[in-house]
Amino acid sequence: MHNGAEMSMGSDHASPVERAGTPAVRAFMSLFGARAAVRARHQLCLVRQSIAALWSAAKLPAGLVSARSHDLLLTYHRMLLIKERLSITATFLGISTLAWIPIDIALFHADWSLVLPLIASRVVASALFFAVAGSKVRRNTSRDAIESLALVVAIGIVFFLFAHRVIMGSEAAYMGSAGHAQYVLMPIALIAGIAIFPLTLKEVLALSLVPLAAIVFEVLHGDGNIIFAQASAAVLLMCAVGTAAVACSLSQLSLFSRLHRESTIDHLTGALSRRAGAELLSLTFASCQKESKPLSLAFIDLDHFKMVNDYYGHECGDRVLRQAAARLLTAASHSNSLIRWGGEEFVLALPGADAGDAAALVAELCRSLGTRPDGEMQTVSVGLAERTADKAGTWQELVALADQRMYAAKKAGRDRLLGSSAVAQQIRGGG
Repeated sequence: MHNGAEMSMGSDHASPVERAGTPAVRAFMSLFGARAAVRARHQLCLVRQSIAALWSAAKLPAGLVSARSHDLLLTYHRMLLIKERLSITATFLGISTLAWIPIDIALFHADWSLVLPLIASRVVASALFFAVAGSKVRRNTSRDAIESLALVVAIGIVFFLFAHRVIMGSEAAYMGSAGHAQYVLMPIALIAGIAIFPLTLKEVLALSLVPLAAIVFEVLHGDGNIIFAQASAAVLLMCAVGTAAVACSLSQLSLFSRLHRESTIDHLTGALSRRAGAELLSLTFASCQKESKPLSLAFIDLDHFKMVNDYYGHECGDRVLRQAAARLLTAASHSNSLIRWGGEEFVLALPGADAGDAAALVAELCRSLGTRPDGEMQTVSVGLAERTADKAGTWQELVALADQRMYAAKKAGRDRLLGSSAVAQQIRGGG
């Protein structure tokens, strides 16, 4: 009774991670016996400790944990970088997989009953690697690139599992030999390869789980102490390599994000530069066109800004620009974007907003853009255009139309917003 109470108390005080691991261990015990369950639990503990140590040591911003907070431009450029590196990596894997055939022949002593299936699997795996290397980008999201990277990892793991099965089924005792050891190291090499890509924490952990599962699978299906010791050492090495891969991927993503921001942001106002804005408008217009969504553009020009610079100097002019941009940036979100088009001109992109909704939002924003050095409120003239209502075929047409309407608003007396004939109002007058 006393022992039973102690066991009950131990169960009650078990950590959530230990309780979560118990059903898995029981399943392993029923399938493979107590010894396999002990091995699996040991490997799971090692992985859990590595992940916990990494998580506690790093205070990661949201952009390094998940890609959901990435803006459209960062997502697109990261996708291009991943695809470029993946093409080179897949090509290298395709060549090296074929080039390794003579080494297989030498290590397995020209045992053709074993070598021929390995050669066939290498040819198939190499062809798949080359196919991935030649694939094209289908979408302007990082998901396409991550799926291609996951496919490369999956090809390598299926090849590894097949080769392991072939070696286990051979009549000669090759388990634990140098020929078999090279295949045990294959999942580790795949995890090490992940380190060259700028990935988020969730992405790199998800990709690393597949090679880790393959090694655990080999541990559970290994015969004898030689293969168990070999695979267990491989798991320990994999944990170390995996931790380094996570650190490398995150540091690459952090550096890439910082360089991307420095190259796309106008440092005076915090808005996108014109070059980056033009690229963003191209991507946004194509996306809205494909999904049949509205896209509104507001071309915003600060009234009498030249007078501020001429009479009060450029420092005062910069302050006015920063105040106005700070207010306009409150409308910039994961989808909306503010672009400094030139001088005192800004373009606000509002995907998903029709002309009426965009006019109400922009008018509200522009009613309080700060004050000029003379104490007067800073006013703006705004031209509004919308993709579907104005039947614009390109983003350049949409910008040109919004620009024309902005100049029309200036000629009409400034401090007003002009869109289509149904969208026109004085901004600070509220009418």
